[in-house]
Amino acid sequence: MRNQRSEPRKIRMAKVSVLAPTQTGKVHRESAFMEDVNRTGAGLRMRFPLPTGFPLLLEIQDQVCAGTVRRCSRDGAEYFVGIEFDSPADELALGRLQKAAGFGGFRQRFA
Repeated sequence: MRNQRSEPRKIRMAKVSVLAPTQTGKVHRESAFMEDVNRTGAGLRMRFPLPTGFPLLLEIQDQVCAGTVRRCSRDGAEYFVGIEFDSPADELALGRLQKAAGFGGFRQRFA
């Protein structure tokens, strides 16, 4: 399978919140793990699937990025969800996102 990414992603594991609109107009918040990230998108591990084209917000501490689901595939009991950010993150914003996710040279552990 060909790698379709426009640039390499940094592989890390960080706990994030996914905020998604519901049909009633409310916002649903669900926890997920971000596996990788670059300026144009991120890969998430989630407990539930999201349809391709679905809009969402990705929140890590005080950083929020708007994005769209570009792929979703089942992987065992979880789903791998590929997110494309609505606008590519500039280098400063990407640095803040990575810092908020704990990308400072160590891997975070979550129970």
